[in-house]
Amino acid sequence: MRPDQVAFRVLRFDIDLNKVEGLSSELRQKKLNSLIKRYYNYSSTQIPTHIDQVHEIIVGLVDFLVEVVSPTVSTNTFKIYKKSVLPIIPYTDEYVKLNDTKGIDKRQLGKTASKKQKHLTQDQLERIINHNSKFRHKSSLAQVINVLLPSTVLTGLRPSEWFNAMIRQCAGRLTLIVRTDKLYKEAQSRLGVDKDKDMTLFIPYRGIPLDHLDEHDVQRIRATIGIMNDINKSERDNREFLDALAKNLRTTVLDIWSREDRPDIAIYSARHQFIANMKASKIEDATLTYLAGQIYEETKHRHYASKLKGEVTTTPYNVEEIMQFVKTEINSRFQGDVS
Repeated sequence: MRPDQVAFRVLRFDIDLNKVEGLSSELRQKKLNSLIKRYYNYSSTQIPTHIDQVHEIIVGLVDFLVEVVSPTVSTNTFKIYKKSVLPIIPYTDEYVKLNDTKGIDKRQLGKTASKKQKHLTQDQLERIINHNSKFRHKSSLAQVINVLLPSTVLTGLRPSEWFNAMIRQCAGRLTLIVRTDKLYKEAQSRLGVDKDKDMTLFIPYRGIPLDHLDEHDVQRIRATIGIMNDINKSERDNREFLDALAKNLRTTVLDIWSREDRPDIAIYSARHQFIANMKASKIEDATLTYLAGQIYEETKHRHYASKLKGEVTTTPYNVEEIMQFVKTEINSRFQGDVS
């Protein structure tokens, strides 16, 4: 077989890797398949159906390894990755590009990992919005990003939670009603639910007051809800749409920042920033746990950006009133579903 035919079959996972020269090691075979799957998930790339697609996928795979993976692993680890992938690279330029790339010096790896950004600063957000408005105005996904990111910084929703969100009047106050999918699923399967927690405050909906925001911010949230609800009602798969948004945002980030200065921004970074902003604004732990749709208060401290990454901002007030309203007027209707 020609080298591009070998690559085609490897990318389709339908070849015995023992037959590929340079891939006799079981470690290399497993690592190759793992890296290809990781690239497919990251980029939402589909498995090729024709050999003509091989060049584009190989270029994307090499770029992924060079731009995304190499800055996160040691030189020795990346050497294993390279030796696993190089045997299937049939194009000279891509082969040389990958072969010449190194990982991070082991002494610097811990420092780099500790500095990996999870949040999204106001300056970064403005740069993304301005770039998308000026240079990517023809991309509908980029325009969705322009309303989704700031709306998430204001509300802290998980990406999937936008698909069923709605704005309602609760106790005479404008409130974002969110289906707390993660908690709802955990309660349904009886996994990880603290028996001491009043789950009827969370399941299946929680309420986030919006009356501390100005009209411009509320309109942006309404726009995000409208877009995501339209996707939810359409025949398009929600997960597929979020993957496409993630890939689109990644393109914008690559456009704006050089490799040396590039932040590790994803859609979820906006949720991290919301939590960091609430911490910096000294909102109570229990209140923030509720707003973020989490069961345990330590979750936001262990896995989310710290208050040092946050910016002091206005916060929802008298959240307990909304919590009780949603519990008694909305969640009470669903008690039989989660008992």
